[in-house]
Amino acid sequence: MKLAVLSDIHANFPALCAVVRNAENRGTQRFIVAGDLIGRGPNPVEVIRFLKERGYPAIMGNMERRLLLLRERKKTKKAASPKAHFAWTAQRLGNAEWEYLASLPTDLLLNIEGFSMLVVHGSPISDKDTIFPSITREGLRSKIGEQHPDLLICGHTHIPFTKKISGIFVVNAGAVGVSIDGDPRGSYAIIELRKGVSPRMSIVRFRYDYGSVASDVERRNVPGVNAEQFFKGI
Repeated sequence: MKLAVLSDIHANFPALCAVVRNAENRGTQRFIVAGDLIGRGPNPVEVIRFLKERGYPAIMGNMERRLLLLRERKKTKKAASPKAHFAWTAQRLGNAEWEYLASLPTDLLLNIEGFSMLVVHGSPISDKDTIFPSITREGLRSKIGEQHPDLLICGHTHIPFTKKISGIFVVNAGAVGVSIDGDPRGSYAIIELRKGVSPRMSIVRFRYDYGSVASDVERRNVPGVNAEQFFKGI
Protein backbone atom coordinates (compact mmCIF):
# COMPACT_ATOMS: atom_id res chain seq x y z
CA MET A 1 0.00 0.00 0.00
CA LYS A 2 1.33 3.41 -0.96
CA LEU A 3 0.66 6.36 1.33
CA ALA A 4 1.37 9.99 0.40
CA VAL A 5 2.23 12.43 3.18
CA LEU A 6 1.55 16.10 2.41
CA SER A 7 2.52 18.96 4.68
CA ASP A 8 2.76 22.74 4.64
CA ILE A 9 0.44 23.43 1.71
CA HIS A 10 0.15 27.04 2.88
CA ALA A 11 -2.92 27.98 0.84
CA ASN A 12 -1.21 27.15 -2.47
CA PHE A 13 -3.98 25.56 -4.51
CA PRO A 14 -2.02 25.00 -7.75
CA ALA A 15 0.62 23.11 -5.76
CA LEU A 16 -2.02 21.03 -3.99
CA CYS A 17 -3.66 20.00 -7.26
CA ALA A 18 -0.27 19.14 -8.75
CA VAL A 19 0.91 17.06 -5.79
CA VAL A 20 -2.28 15.00 -5.75
CA ARG A 21 -1.97 14.31 -9.48
CA ASN A 22 1.70 13.38 -9.04
CA ALA A 23 0.98 11.01 -6.17
CA GLU A 24 -1.99 9.38 -7.89
CA ASN A 25 0.10 8.82 -11.03
CA ARG A 26 2.58 6.95 -8.82
CA GLY A 27 -0.14 4.62 -7.59
CA THR A 28 -0.73 6.22 -4.21
CA GLN A 29 -3.85 4.90 -2.50
CA ARG A 30 -4.05 7.03 0.66
CA PHE A 31 -3.19 10.57 1.67
CA ILE A 32 -2.38 12.16 5.03
CA VAL A 33 -1.91 15.90 5.63
CA ALA A 34 0.48 16.95 8.41
CA GLY A 35 -0.70 20.49 9.07
CA ASP A 36 -0.26 24.09 7.87
CA LEU A 37 -2.95 23.74 5.25
CA ILE A 38 -3.30 27.51 4.93
CA GLY A 39 -1.53 30.76 5.83
CA ARG A 40 1.09 32.63 3.73
CA GLY A 41 -0.67 31.80 0.47
CA PRO A 42 -3.50 33.17 -1.70
CA ASN A 43 -5.96 30.23 -1.81
CA PRO A 44 -7.12 29.33 1.72
CA VAL A 45 -10.74 28.65 0.82
CA GLU A 46 -9.92 26.54 -2.24
CA VAL A 47 -7.44 24.42 -0.28
CA ILE A 48 -9.80 23.79 2.62
CA ARG A 49 -12.72 22.89 0.36
CA PHE A 50 -10.55 20.50 -1.68
CA LEU A 51 -9.22 18.68 1.39
CA LYS A 52 -12.66 18.54 2.99
CA GLU A 53 -14.24 17.09 -0.16
CA ARG A 54 -11.48 14.50 -0.51
CA GLY A 55 -11.77 13.52 3.15
CA TYR A 56 -8.02 13.18 3.66
CA PRO A 57 -7.04 12.64 7.32
CA ALA A 58 -5.42 15.92 8.37
CA ILE A 59 -4.09 17.59 11.50
CA MET A 60 -3.81 21.18 12.64
CA GLY A 61 -0.53 23.03 12.18
CA ASN A 62 0.69 26.15 13.92
CA MET A 63 -0.94 28.28 11.20
CA GLU A 64 -4.41 26.83 11.86
CA ARG A 65 -3.94 27.04 15.62
CA ARG A 66 -2.95 30.70 15.43
CA LEU A 67 -5.86 31.56 13.14
CA LEU A 68 -8.33 29.89 15.50
CA LEU A 69 -6.76 31.72 18.44
CA LEU A 70 -7.05 35.01 16.56
CA ARG A 71 -10.73 34.34 15.97
CA GLU A 72 -11.37 33.55 19.63
CA ARG A 73 -9.59 36.70 20.76
CA LYS A 74 -11.68 38.79 18.39
CA LYS A 75 -14.83 37.29 19.87
CA THR A 76 -13.72 38.31 23.36
CA LYS A 77 -12.26 41.64 22.14
CA LYS A 78 -8.81 40.72 23.47
CA ALA A 79 -7.12 40.55 20.09
CA ALA A 80 -3.64 41.95 19.76
CA SER A 81 -2.64 43.28 16.34
CA PRO A 82 -2.25 40.17 14.17
CA LYS A 83 0.25 39.74 11.38
CA ALA A 84 -1.28 41.06 8.20
CA HIS A 85 -1.44 37.75 6.35
CA PHE A 86 -3.29 36.14 9.27
CA ALA A 87 -5.90 38.90 9.22
CA TRP A 88 -6.20 38.64 5.41
CA THR A 89 -6.75 34.87 5.63
CA ALA A 90 -9.23 35.14 8.50
CA GLN A 91 -11.35 37.63 6.55
CA ARG A 92 -11.79 35.15 3.69
CA LEU A 93 -12.96 32.14 5.65
CA GLY A 94 -16.65 31.36 6.00
CA ASN A 95 -18.39 29.35 8.70
CA ALA A 96 -17.81 26.05 6.86
CA GLU A 97 -14.07 26.70 6.64
CA TRP A 98 -13.80 27.72 10.30
CA GLU A 99 -15.73 24.62 11.36
CA TYR A 100 -13.38 22.41 9.36
CA LEU A 101 -10.28 23.98 10.92
CA ALA A 102 -11.71 23.68 14.42
CA SER A 103 -12.42 19.98 13.83
CA LEU A 104 -8.78 19.14 13.06
CA PRO A 105 -6.88 17.21 15.76
CA THR A 106 -3.39 18.25 16.83
CA ASP A 107 -2.03 14.79 16.03
CA LEU A 108 -3.09 11.42 14.69
CA LEU A 109 -2.16 7.92 15.80
CA LEU A 110 -2.90 5.48 12.99
CA ASN A 111 -2.37 1.80 12.35
CA ILE A 112 -1.85 0.95 8.71
CA GLU A 113 -0.81 -2.48 7.46
CA GLY A 114 0.20 -3.36 11.01
CA PHE A 115 2.46 -0.30 11.47
CA SER A 116 1.75 2.31 14.14
CA MET A 117 2.10 5.83 12.78
CA LEU A 118 2.19 9.06 14.79
CA VAL A 119 1.43 12.16 12.70
CA VAL A 120 2.40 15.54 14.17
CA HIS A 121 3.14 18.93 12.65
CA GLY A 122 6.34 20.04 14.36
CA SER A 123 7.13 17.25 16.81
CA PRO A 124 5.30 15.42 19.62
CA ILE A 125 6.35 18.33 21.85
CA SER A 126 4.50 21.07 19.97
CA ASP A 127 3.46 22.24 16.51
CA LYS A 128 6.30 24.78 16.56
CA ASP A 129 9.03 22.37 17.60
CA THR A 130 11.33 21.13 14.84
CA ILE A 131 12.76 17.87 13.56
CA PHE A 132 15.67 18.37 11.16
CA PRO A 133 17.71 15.79 9.21
CA SER A 134 20.51 16.17 11.76
CA ILE A 135 18.39 14.86 14.64
CA THR A 136 20.22 12.37 16.84
CA ARG A 137 19.01 9.34 18.76
CA GLU A 138 19.09 11.36 21.98
CA GLY A 139 17.29 14.28 20.38
CA LEU A 140 14.51 12.08 19.07
CA ARG A 141 14.14 10.34 22.41
CA SER A 142 13.70 13.72 24.13
CA LYS A 143 10.88 14.61 21.74
CA ILE A 144 8.86 11.38 21.74
CA GLY A 145 9.03 10.57 25.45
CA GLU A 146 7.49 7.19 26.23
CA GLN A 147 5.94 6.88 22.78
CA HIS A 148 7.51 4.47 20.32
CA PRO A 149 5.58 4.46 17.03
CA ASP A 150 6.93 2.53 14.08
CA LEU A 151 6.76 5.73 12.02
CA LEU A 152 6.91 9.37 13.09
CA ILE A 153 5.48 11.73 10.44
CA CYS A 154 6.06 15.49 10.59
CA GLY A 155 6.52 18.72 8.63
CA HIS A 156 6.86 22.36 9.71
CA THR A 157 10.54 22.88 8.83
CA HIS A 158 9.95 22.73 5.03
CA ILE A 159 13.07 20.57 4.82
CA PRO A 160 12.19 17.06 3.61
CA PHE A 161 14.04 13.93 4.71
CA THR A 162 13.60 10.31 5.75
CA LYS A 163 15.69 8.59 8.39
CA LYS A 164 15.63 5.55 10.68
CA ILE A 165 16.62 6.32 14.26
CA SER A 166 16.47 3.88 17.17
CA GLY A 167 14.05 1.64 15.30
CA ILE A 168 11.70 4.53 14.40
CA PHE A 169 11.22 5.56 10.77
CA VAL A 170 11.13 9.38 10.73
CA VAL A 171 9.57 11.14 7.73
CA ASN A 172 9.53 14.92 7.31
CA ALA A 173 7.50 15.54 4.16
CA GLY A 174 8.86 19.04 3.59
CA ALA A 175 6.49 21.57 2.02
CA VAL A 176 3.95 21.23 -0.75
CA GLY A 177 3.39 24.95 -1.15
CA VAL A 178 6.37 27.03 0.04
CA SER A 179 9.90 25.77 -0.64
CA ILE A 180 12.82 27.33 1.23
CA ASP A 181 15.84 25.30 0.07
CA GLY A 182 16.47 27.05 -3.23
CA ASP A 183 14.47 24.48 -5.20
CA PRO A 184 11.07 25.93 -6.19
CA ARG A 185 9.54 22.49 -6.60
CA GLY A 186 7.17 21.28 -3.91
CA SER A 187 7.93 18.15 -1.90
CA TYR A 188 6.02 15.30 -0.32
CA ALA A 189 6.74 11.81 0.95
CA ILE A 190 5.63 8.41 -0.27
CA ILE A 191 5.65 5.51 2.19
CA GLU A 192 5.19 1.96 0.94
CA LEU A 193 3.78 -0.32 3.62
CA ARG A 194 3.52 -4.11 3.52
CA LYS A 195 2.95 -6.36 6.49
CA GLY A 196 6.13 -8.05 7.64
CA VAL A 197 8.37 -5.85 5.47
CA SER A 198 10.22 -2.69 6.54
CA PRO A 199 8.60 0.50 5.24
CA ARG A 200 10.08 2.02 2.11
CA MET A 201 10.24 5.80 2.33
CA SER A 202 11.02 8.34 -0.38
CA ILE A 203 10.87 12.08 -0.88
CA VAL A 204 9.36 13.28 -4.16
CA ARG A 205 9.87 16.72 -5.67
CA PHE A 206 7.28 17.96 -8.15
CA ARG A 207 6.70 20.98 -10.35
CA TYR A 208 3.53 23.03 -10.45
CA ASP A 209 2.36 26.27 -12.06
CA TYR A 210 4.43 28.80 -10.09
CA GLY A 211 3.10 31.63 -12.23
CA SER A 212 -0.49 30.86 -11.33
CA VAL A 213 0.02 31.10 -7.59
CA ALA A 214 2.23 34.19 -7.98
CA SER A 215 -0.52 35.86 -10.02
CA ASP A 216 -3.06 35.02 -7.33
CA VAL A 217 -0.81 36.61 -4.69
CA GLU A 218 -0.65 39.84 -6.68
CA ARG A 219 -4.27 39.84 -7.89
CA ARG A 220 -5.65 39.20 -4.42
CA ASN A 221 -3.20 41.59 -2.71
CA VAL A 222 -2.01 39.06 -0.16
CA PRO A 223 -0.03 41.10 2.40
CA GLY A 224 3.42 40.02 3.51
CA VAL A 225 3.89 37.49 0.70
CA ASN A 226 6.51 37.95 -2.02
CA ALA A 227 5.29 36.38 -5.26
CA GLU A 228 8.90 35.83 -6.40
CA GLN A 229 9.48 33.21 -3.71
CA PHE A 230 7.45 30.67 -5.66
CA PHE A 231 9.85 30.92 -8.60
CA LYS A 232 13.03 30.87 -6.50
CA GLY A 233 12.19 28.53 -3.61
CA ILE A 234 13.63 30.87 -0.99
